[in-house]
Amino acid sequence: MTAGAWSRGLADLRRDASWSATISALVVILVSYSGPFAILVQGALVGKLDAAQFSSSIWGFSIATGIGCIVLSLAYRAPFLCSWSTPTAVLLVSALATVSWSDAVGTFLVAAVVTALLGATGLIDRLMRALTPAIAAALLAGILLRFGLDAFRAANLQPVLGLVILFAYLFARRVAPRFGIPIALAAGLAVALPSMSWAPAAGEHVFVQPSLTMPTFSIPALVGLGIPMVLVTISGQFVPGYAALREAGYTLPSRGPTTFFGVLSALFAPFGSHGVNPAAITIGICSGPDAHPQPERRYFAGVVAGVAYVTVGLFSGALLAFVKSVPPALIMLIAGLALLASITGSLLAAFTAPRTREAAGITFLVTASGIEPFGIASAFWGLVAGMAALAFIRRQES
Repeated sequence: MTAGAWSRGLADLRRDASWSATISALVVILVSYSGPFAILVQGALVGKLDAAQFSSSIWGFSIATGIGCIVLSLAYRAPFLCSWSTPTAVLLVSALATVSWSDAVGTFLVAAVVTALLGATGLIDRLMRALTPAIAAALLAGILLRFGLDAFRAANLQPVLGLVILFAYLFARRVAPRFGIPIALAAGLAVALPSMSWAPAAGEHVFVQPSLTMPTFSIPALVGLGIPMVLVTISGQFVPGYAALREAGYTLPSRGPTTFFGVLSALFAPFGSHGVNPAAITIGICSGPDAHPQPERRYFAGVVAGVAYVTVGLFSGALLAFVKSVPPALIMLIAGLALLASITGSLLAAFTAPRTREAAGITFLVTASGIEPFGIASAFWGLVAGMAALAFIRRQES
C-alpha cells in the first residue's frame, strides 16, 4: 500500500470515528471476556495447562481476534467482529481430559488449514448449504449441555453465590440485556472478592512471552475433535456470523473472509489459539443504529474492538493472574449462563421440524452422553449416528 493510500485510510478512519461506535466496541470486549472466556478457563483446568501454555493461549487468540477485527472491518467497511470459536472451546473442555495439549494444537492447525481450503475453493458455501440444520443444531446442543448442567451443579455447591449470580443475570436481562453476563460476573465477583488474592505468582509477568507448542497429530484427536470442530464452527459461527452482517445490510462474500480466517488461525495455532471466526452476537451489537446512525461508519466499532483485543492479549499475564484467583464455581456459573441462549436456541432449532426430530434426538443424546468408543469423542459419534438415522428415515419415506 502506498503512502498516499495509508494517508487516505487514516483520514477516513478519523472522519468515521465516533463515541457510539467506541462504546459498542467496549461492550463487545466486556461480553467476550466475561462469558465465552470462562469456557476457555474450564478447558485449561481440565487439560492441566501450565501458566506458560495458558497465558500463551490467551495471547494467541486475543491477538488473532484483534487482527481479524481490524483487517476485515477496514477491508469490507463493515463491523466485521471476530471471536475465538466458542463451540471449539466447549469441545476442548471434554477433549482435553484425554487428548494431550500438543495433539490439540495439531488439531487446531489441521482444522485451520481445512477452513482456509474451504474458503479458497469456494466449498464453504456448498458446505453451509449442505449441513442439515437440525442435525448441526442437535450436535451443538449436545456439546453445550454439559455447561448448563455444570452451572447448576456449581450453584448447588455454593448456593449463595449461585443465587446472587442468577438473580443479577435475570435482572440485567430485563433492564440492560447486553450487559447480562458482565453484570452477573460483577455480582459474583463482589461475593467472592473477600476470598480472592489477585497477584502474579513468582515468575509470572504482566506481559506475556508467547511460547510455541510443537504440534503432534493423532487419529482420535483429529477425528473426535477436528471433524466436529470444523462442522460446529461453520454451522454455529460462520453461518450466523455472515447472516448477521447480511441482515444488517452489508453485502460481502464468504470465500475471502473464510480463507483469511483459516490462514490467521493456522498462524496462531502453535501458540494455543484454537481458531478465529465471525462472531454473530458481537456483530449484532456493532451493526445496529446504536453503534452509529450511518451504516457506513459502523466499521469503526470493529477497528476499536480489534485494538482492544490486541491490548488485552499483550497484558494477558495480568488477566491470567486474575483468572487464577477466581473460584472455580463462579467460572462454571458464568460459563453456563453465557451459553444459555445458545443451548435453548440449538434445542429449538433441532426439534422444530417433525421430519428430522428423531434423528436430531439421536444426535443430541449420543453427543451429550460422553461416550468415547475407540478413544474418539462423542461429538463425532453423535454426528455419525444422527446422519445415519436421518438417511435411514428418508430412505424409508421415499
